[in-house]
Amino acid sequence: MLTKKGVSPLIATVLLIALTVVIAGLIMTWSSSFIDGGKQKSESDIALFCVSKIGFEVSNVCRNNGISFDIENLKERKIDGFIVSLLGDGVEEIDGLDAYKSESFSVSGNVDHITIVPVISVKGDEIMCSGIAVKKEVNDC
Repeated sequence: MLTKKGVSPLIATVLLIALTVVIAGLIMTWSSSFIDGGKQKSESDIALFCVSKIGFEVSNVCRNNGISFDIENLKERKIDGFIVSLLGDGVEEIDGLDAYKSESFSVSGNVDHITIVPVISVKGDEIMCSGIAVKKEVNDC
């Protein structure tokens, strides 16, 4: 006579559910590495785009009733705007430059250094190219 009994249906169901949850957790953990990798790739793509397609030079930075400076666009890509960080005195947005153009700008402030970050528009999204920002010392005119 057999005295062995099988696993009850309730215990079998609980074990199957637990196994399913564990497998789902492993798959989610494994797949999240692909999602994070894609985000890092897109950030590196933006940095590469900015370095290869955007080029500008800042000159004649001086203080005289505000801060004045010249910016020259050195490449064929239009720069849609600039963010001027007046270190310790706020931030101002200024107009951009067409390809190979230069223009004089002035902002209000009384600081010793400014940082200028180009902003471009790609498919309707504004992208700050902070990797190629230019920091300049402000001297008296």
